Formats: sequence, structure tokens, C-alpha cells
Amino acid sequence: MSNKNARYSFDSAQFIERLKLIIGDTPVRRFSRTVGISDTLIRNYLSGSMPSVEKAADIANGADVDFSWLCFGIGDAPDFISSKNLDLSRNQSAASEPATPDNSFTLIDSYAIYASAGHGSEIGHELQTEPMSFRTDWLRKEGFSPERLAVIRAKGDSMEPTISDNDVILVLLANGDAPRDGLHVIRLDGGLFVKRLQFDPLGAVHVKSDNPAYSSTLISKDERSQLHVVGRVVWAGKKF
Repeated sequence: MSNKNARYSFDSAQFIERLKLIIGDTPVRRFSRTVGISDTLIRNYLSGSMPSVEKAADIANGADVDFSWLCFGIGDAPDFISSKNLDLSRNQSAASEPATPDNSFTLIDSYAIYASAGHGSEIGHELQTEPMSFRTDWLRKEGFSPERLAVIRAKGDSMEPTISDNDVILVLLANGDAPRDGLHVIRLDGGLFVKRLQFDPLGAVHVKSDNPAYSSTLISKDERSQLHVVGRVVWAGKKF
């Protein structure tokens, strides 16, 4: 029976623990097929990304668990889960304590865009997708403003081993900043790329791949107008 006086508070760490419990020993890819969500999203949630209400409902329905228990720890754990690993006293207190906002994570806009780490690809539909969450304290420590960040993906192997195919990358948008040597997302010849840039004091730019199987490109000072630096890569599973 529902409790009309319940106060709901989403605790991301506790949600991750409950998600781990319902996944159990099942491979993530198999579990993702069961609940109808990509294994990439499931792994994002296990890493701290906050699911939308729709996705959380899909998980609850697909795994045959109660939505309120999965998201808020309200109610009893499913029969197939032992409660010994859950901090039930903490979870149950959420039903009686006032909700407090969880500012541990900040949502960053994500887009269905692939920056080619290979021979190049045309820029596709820049559709906004489900945002990805990053720890607020880490963003503050690095001095990153959330409104200047965007999450996209890499495509290809030219930046191996630094960045792999399908890696999620966090980009600090240029916004008029003077570019500096390092990993960048660039627009060049109608394509979107993630490459390592080295700026020559005389105005030329070396566009490099970390994979030695790929050649480098030199953009002369006179050709600089053809190169647009979208932003600097600051994270792709590790800080840069």
C-alpha cells in the first residue's frame, strides 16, 4: 500500500547499489537486453550517471522490481535479493525525512555526435540525448563551468591507445579561448574529428593521431581559417 506522506530523496550511491543487486551475476549486456536499455547506458548508471524517470521505469519493469524501491529504497527488496547488503535503515528513513536536493552530481548536456578518431565522417544530426552526470566537486576543482561542457563520442581508432572507438568524451567548448597544445575536437573539411593539435609559433597547426598507423596533417598559417577548434577534450574515462 502506498504511503501518501512519503518524502522521496534520490541517493545516487544507494541507487547504484540496488542496481548492482538486481543485476547480480548476470552479464551487463544480457541484463541490458532484458530491460530494453543499451549496455552503455547501464554502465553509465553504474558509474554514477543519473537515469531519467523513463529509463528507471524501464529497468524496474524489465527486472520485475518495484520502482519506488529501485529509485528511493522505499518498500521491501525483491524476494530474489538478500537484504543483508543493503543499508535498509538509511533507505527506509527516506520515507519519513524531508527530501533534500542531491548536489553531488551535475548533469552535462550530451549529443548524438561522433567525432571521428579515424579518417573522418560527416557531421550528423546534432541531437541532444540523455545528459550524463559528473561529480560536482570534480568539476569545481577543475574550474569547469557546466554550461561550457558537452558530452559526445569518439568514432574510429586513430587516437588509440589514448581514446578508443565509441569512448565517451567530455569537451570544454572553446568559446573564443586561445587554443593550446593538446587533444581537441575540430571541424575540418566538413568532418568532425578528435585529434591532437600542436600549434607552431609561426602560425601553422600540426594535426596528429596518437595511433602511429595514421599520418599527421600540417595546416599552414594561410589555411588556418579552414580549421575550427570546437573545444578541448578534458576527459575520456580519464583526465587530460
